[in-house]
Amino acid sequence: MKSLDLSSNDLDGEIPSQFSMLVNLEKLLLQDNDITGNVPDALCNSPPSTQILVDCDTTPIKVTCSCCNFCSDTTATSSFTAPRPIEAESRPIEAESRPIGAESRPIETNSEPEETGLHPAEAGSRPITGDTDNTQTVGETVVTPSETITANEAITSEETTNNIIDTTTHTTSSVTSPEPIPSDDRAFDIAEKIVSVLETAHSEPLTWIIEEDKKQLSADDPYLIQRYTLALIYYQMEGGNWTKNAKWLVQAINECEWEGIQCSSKGYVTSIILSSGNLKGSIPTEISALEHLQVVDLSDNEIGRSIPDSLGQLPTLEVLSLHSNSLTGHMPSDICALKQEGYLIELWVDCELPSPKVRCDCCTKCGVQ
Repeated sequence: MKSLDLSSNDLDGEIPSQFSMLVNLEKLLLQDNDITGNVPDALCNSPPSTQILVDCDTTPIKVTCSCCNFCSDTTATSSFTAPRPIEAESRPIEAESRPIGAESRPIETNSEPEETGLHPAEAGSRPITGDTDNTQTVGETVVTPSETITANEAITSEETTNNIIDTTTHTTSSVTSPEPIPSDDRAFDIAEKIVSVLETAHSEPLTWIIEEDKKQLSADDPYLIQRYTLALIYYQMEGGNWTKNAKWLVQAINECEWEGIQCSSKGYVTSIILSSGNLKGSIPTEISALEHLQVVDLSDNEIGRSIPDSLGQLPTLEVLSLHSNSLTGHMPSDICALKQEGYLIELWVDCELPSPKVRCDCCTKCGVQ
């Protein structure tokens, strides 16, 4: 995602630092809201080309910002006012401007959804919807688009020029203001949903889900967390180098068709079998979000660090095979509890004596057999 416009709404609270995870973001427009506090340091440390617009020049000041390109004063007649002087290293205001053109493009609301594989539980395809209002307002100027694209295409309008007052010379100058774009809160909603469920969101799988995944799931989709978690496993365990990665993260292919993944009749992941697949890195703690898992076989790979406690939060887990790896430490007590309660039937790690990599008192098998 390159542009996110949530301006002119009733949003309140503080600006979430998770916006900094949108690594391709070029414009973030949050003005004309009830947001307060400070712009997070993580967001200010984003690439210098990122344009940020908040209510940082109101009376009283709503948002404190040392890196914003513009400050929005909702009491002024113009949409934008000049920012307070900031350090020389701050993002520069572009001097070149272009007039409002007729190339702004509305969303076509009658485009047909892409025919792609869906979860077995889905009876129909997810509809593509769009905003039927074909005008954009910039200050006092109304822009009427003339060219049409589909709802799934990125919409980039021509940059517009506004006159602002230079607070140091009291002269009027012309600068380039952010592009007028339709409000798009899908990225924010998805990031918020993932953080609410998993407590954190990782940049690479989040960017893939929002920008690259052809399924374009919404925050309310029941398979969002599942698809995100598998993408996280792929990125964290170097999926590009796997020997068993057929169909992973390809187009809109259902994750139940990815190599090594098996699902229930309702489309929920029940097995991850990627033994001898050249997996590296560590097992993400977020794997517990795949709450229908029954079999996890990641044996004979190069997986390191320790076995995550979160695997003990999978009440349906029957087989956990992690032997022939570089895992170390102790078997988490929550996983042993699954074994003692009769849920976990097979627990197999590198626990062979006299020098076990993993100390385990509840395992059914140790080492290569």
